[in-house]
Amino acid sequence: MFSPQIGSPAPRPPELLDDDRSQPPRTQLRPWAPLQRLRPVKIETVTHQLNTYERTVTGLRLIETYFPDALADYGDLSQTGWWEILAHLNNLVEEAAWWEVNWTALNEAWAWWMEDPVENGERMALFLTYIPVRHYGLTQETILKFPPLELLYILLDGAAGVASSDLLIALEWYDDIDQWRPSDRDAVWARLHAIEANPGPYPDPVRWLPELARWACRRTGNHLLDLEATIRWGDPNQDGSWLRWTSALEVEQTRSGWRRARPVIEQFRRLMEWYEADPNRLSLLADFLMEGINYEHLDW
Repeated sequence: MFSPQIGSPAPRPPELLDDDRSQPPRTQLRPWAPLQRLRPVKIETVTHQLNTYERTVTGLRLIETYFPDALADYGDLSQTGWWEILAHLNNLVEEAAWWEVNWTALNEAWAWWMEDPVENGERMALFLTYIPVRHYGLTQETILKFPPLELLYILLDGAAGVASSDLLIALEWYDDIDQWRPSDRDAVWARLHAIEANPGPYPDPVRWLPELARWACRRTGNHLLDLEATIRWGDPNQDGSWLRWTSALEVEQTRSGWRRARPVIEQFRRLMEWYEADPNRLSLLADFLMEGINYEHLDW
């Protein structure tokens, strides 16, 4: 623990000598007389030190709350920075497979903190309040990086808008997609619902298409898959998509969300590997979604 240094006692003022104990207090104490052992202290230094103590205590309380056995790793805190406690906490999370930590956000905050620990410490300290869990929500921009998901999005979401030129060329659709109607979209959703109702005839990868489709359209109901959380530095209220350590309910929601998201993400990665090995396979996926054929070839 921290051990404050105790200075040597100040000389007793003349008023407190044994032969003068009868004097009233107002003549014994002189508040305007400066004590020689005091040194000038900057308010900024005191504030920084208090912030450091507060963050250290906050980090230790989080470890005590969620990983109490890990407190045994801490002894003398005089050589332990609060940022080390924060890193330890998130490593414990990943070791326990609670969720995937957003190390990119943490490393970005660390880089800013290294530039100016006093001014930029608040950026990294936010993660003592907000859980740095990685979100996999897709936007209309990021989904373009993943043609199989873009295909699902274009076919199934009425708000999808125009397909990218890469997708149109890959599928040789060109103007054909302009003829896509809401009834066509409903037919594809019906096909996916039929898979969930009777998955037996289909190979395992095909059984994941309904959940992959909901992910592409941001309809899973899972916070980690439907939202792309981007922290807004300096905004104490954030944007509503960040969960808090201070809420046991939100911590459990994050754990539960990751348990449901993890297998979907694994299937997505397998789908991308299957597609990247041969981009022409995208047409097989389109054929099944639009016509219900060629599903036996969907074997990622």
